Amino acid sequence: RKKYREGEELDPGFCCDLPELNYDFQAAISQYVRLKETGLELKLWNYFASEFPVVDMITEYPADNAAEESDLKSLRYSVRGKDGTGYLFLNNYVRHYDLPDRVLNDFTIEADGKKIVFPHIELKNKEYAAYPFNMRMGEAVLKYATATPLCVLNGKDYVFWTKSGAAEYDVEGEPEGRIITLTKADALHAFKFTAEGTQRLFIADGELYETAAGLRYAFFGEPKIKVYPPLENPPEGFTEEAEENGFAVYAKRLEPLSVEAKIVSEKATDEYTDYTVGIDYRLGTSENVFLYVDYEGDRLDLLIDGEKVNDHFYTGAEFEIGLRHYDYPDEVCLRVYPLDEKTDVYVEKTPTYRGGKALALRGVKAGRQYAVTLRL
Repeated sequence: RKKYREGEELDPGFCCDLPELNYDFQAAISQYVRLKETGLELKLWNYFASEFPVVDMITEYPADNAAEESDLKSLRYSVRGKDGTGYLFLNNYVRHYDLPDRVLNDFTIEADGKKIVFPHIELKNKEYAAYPFNMRMGEAVLKYATATPLCVLNGKDYVFWTKSGAAEYDVEGEPEGRIITLTKADALHAFKFTAEGTQRLFIADGELYETAAGLRYAFFGEPKIKVYPPLENPPEGFTEEAEENGFAVYAKRLEPLSVEAKIVSEKATDEYTDYTVGIDYRLGTSENVFLYVDYEGDRLDLLIDGEKVNDHFYTGAEFEIGLRHYDYPDEVCLRVYPLDEKTDVYVEKTPTYRGGKALALRGVKAGRQYAVTLRL
């Protein structure tokens, strides 16, 4: 985290300059086993790589591809293919920089000596995609598509996604099943499972896991699931409410259980400031409850009954704490250490400095995560 210069040594004390207890590291799955946004994003490409033969293909970088990371004008793209079929990879994302929206007309690539033309491609700032060409779909051939493949259901239904859910397909022949285009928002929350003996796509604003008892569905708010093909019988406790583009929509009425967190006291010392936070679970603690801490400073220690149980280095993002992990404490102490403006560290979001130091607890809030098992 600290920008050490050549010849400098780590400060004495802990074995490194990383948190002592926290092992989240902004990873795809949190230390409290919650799938984060980066995990959902990775899921798109894990499905793609496991469902389609992309790993066996050869990658080529065209001469006009951006060759330097500092080049923010040239298009970033490559072609990965084999035996005349493959994928056009497009990337219009560079961290911390805005790139121009692009409109590519009659965009031509070459694979195995043959030219493939994409008549119209729109690529906005921060978008990326993998567009197939000459892809077999049973007896049919997808000459090209302006959508990224996600998965195949039962060997015949091909699922793609784009940010808007709109795409162009040029198909030669008659596909056996459907071509389904999801919005990226739906694709991020799409999971493929076998239920009632058939491969199905489940779309849920939450997380789905396969267990011996059924599909475990963890969510915030109201439980609602879209399934394609529709189930023969709704999940226990759910009712079928609607149909959307071939997907059955199942919902469950749930009595919400409120939870509240608030700062009840503040005590400053020369080294840090302690904020005491009270948590009112109201109607029970059978589900997971998360505390979200918005603060500014160098780092934060989480103390329960005077014992340090977790810590966090400031990044600008909220610090998420799974309270079930600590047996639902009624009160926690958030010890925030100041960040000196002259300290040579990198942070994603620059805090507000007052008198040369940043130290503030901007707010706390709590959210309850529910979980049900879908017995199918």
